[in-house]
Amino acid sequence: MLLQRDKKIPLQGGFTLIEFVVVMIIFAIMSSVSLFNYNAYRNRIEYTNLAQDIALTIRQAQVYGLSGTDRRIGSDVINPNVLFGSMIVDITQDRSIRGVAINPEQKTLILFDDTNRNRIFDETSDVVIDRRTVTDSATKLSVCFSMIFSDNGECEEELSSDNYAYITFTRPYPEPSIRYDGVNYSQFVLIIKDKNNNPKMKVEVTPSGQIAAKKI
Repeated sequence: MLLQRDKKIPLQGGFTLIEFVVVMIIFAIMSSVSLFNYNAYRNRIEYTNLAQDIALTIRQAQVYGLSGTDRRIGSDVINPNVLFGSMIVDITQDRSIRGVAINPEQKTLILFDDTNRNRIFDETSDVVIDRRTVTDSATKLSVCFSMIFSDNGECEEELSSDNYAYITFTRPYPEPSIRYDGVNYSQFVLIIKDKNNNPKMKVEVTPSGQIAAKKI
């Protein structure tokens, strides 16, 4: 006697339309949150890098000021009487001046050799060592001369006019000479803001010559 067996056709598993829609909604939410966090993280990195680059530029001017010289070796004919006679060069008077000119409106930094010793940048007479510009159009710069900020990062002495701030260093002193709009200051803060005018980072130059990039 032949036995007849019932063959069961296996059911094919899969997502229903509702399950598929739920999965897509969860995926969209996770993607949007990740993208938002990534953009915020990328912006923080960009503002931090910009502040550090500006701080390093000012530090570079300080190093050049301390280690530089006003003597132009090889440019003049050596006088044997000066070299071997009784005349001795007074190296204490060899006080070179290097500095940084910062225009917050144009977002430009100029590292220069102050050859005429007036502690400001003269395009016709001073030597330009390097010229740097902030290329991000959304980033804003402003100048502050107070180390005290409110909770929202506002400064009482904040300026943003189209004038240069000059930070110069004279050999052999690390202390800065700071001048803005014809006025001398003892300290300097450059504020970096986003497109919504929210302060993000600051670059401080203290009276003792300390230079640092900090988060506001």
